[in-house]
Amino acid sequence: MIYQEKIKISTLIAIGLIFSLFLTCFYMRIAFMGSLANINYLFFLSLLLMVFRGKKIWLNGKELFLLLIMILHAAIINTLNDVSTKQIIYSTMMYFLPLIVVISEINPDSVLAKNLLNKLLKYFNFFVYIIFGIYVIDTLTNFAIMKLLTSTVIPGISDWVPNSARIFSYRYASFMGHYLMNALIYNMFYLLNMCYSRTHEKPIVNPRISMAICMIGVLSTGSKTGIFIMLISMFWFNSKGKNRIRNLILLIVCTLLLYYIGLFDLVFSRLSNESLTTGRNEVWNMIFAQNELKLRIFTGYGESIDAILTTMVGSVNTAIAKEYPFLILLYKFGFINVIGMLYFIVVKPCMKAIKNGNSFIAFSIIMIFIEINMFNGYLVVTDVVLLYLLFIMTLKLMDNKKIESN
Repeated sequence: MIYQEKIKISTLIAIGLIFSLFLTCFYMRIAFMGSLANINYLFFLSLLLMVFRGKKIWLNGKELFLLLIMILHAAIINTLNDVSTKQIIYSTMMYFLPLIVVISEINPDSVLAKNLLNKLLKYFNFFVYIIFGIYVIDTLTNFAIMKLLTSTVIPGISDWVPNSARIFSYRYASFMGHYLMNALIYNMFYLLNMCYSRTHEKPIVNPRISMAICMIGVLSTGSKTGIFIMLISMFWFNSKGKNRIRNLILLIVCTLLLYYIGLFDLVFSRLSNESLTTGRNEVWNMIFAQNELKLRIFTGYGESIDAILTTMVGSVNTAIAKEYPFLILLYKFGFINVIGMLYFIVVKPCMKAIKNGNSFIAFSIIMIFIEINMFNGYLVVTDVVLLYLLFIMTLKLMDNKKIESN
């Protein structure tokens, strides 16, 4: 009975966490809920269920205290900058409360932890298959599925779905939103499944299948950063192990095959017509040249930074500037607060993974952290924050023993 109850709780938690991000995704919520969509209520309810109903789960007391200090600190900064109470609440829900995901500790040897890991990864994979399947069908049917979805439940992304396009000549956006969001999801899919195959005898997905889906999926988005992360990740994982020569040859053959098919044409076209950073560095050079904004150690500009940047460089350039989200966060909350964030979402999980001999987990976290720093999702779409933190939590569930030293 205890075993069955734990399986039931782990299933409910996994369904709530994953389905809240994919089945009730941000652009679907915003079509029906308006501004209320900025808070993913189902995700937070599932998080509460995990913390209060899941046995062998607890919150790290010292880290919870640090998080509360960070929340109070950010609220004070916002108040001093005349930010409205509504914006302060939103800021807290966007950047700070989700950190409970990574300060939650789960006994890795418990039945709950093992079942939760299995369910989280299987449900995540399931939705990636759906995204990839829709892409394949849309490629053959002139975007029939995405046109249907944008005309009914997700009208907010209609501008990203072309009326018609030649194969491999367009950037594909799924129901999850922007092209860069989709590149992020595909890279997470590959890294999670490769890490799982390293920590478990039987992988959930054949590594070759995960590699193929990731390669085609990321290339379909035309994301320069996404493709860079994808290639680095694939060469990292395929250059290790007893079959590394065979795996590297297979990777090179697949890459060349996709190149000759034309899947790389889109990103090469973007590289020839745009700067490497797509205007990000140029906008920040404009901001730095005015010498008006000051990076501060203990304080910042809070949520008023958007209005300040708009006054300085205009709304279009402000949107481009936000493509470096953690630089914006430094201006919002100051060095001390952002260092606290980085401790929770990068430093601590990476140090633990390295200590346990699982450097591939630390590598995966760093790769995805780099990717989320190259588009504005972490600042404007709450689900990007939640997805990244859930990615870390899933890796933490794998990081329960030494692997690479074995």
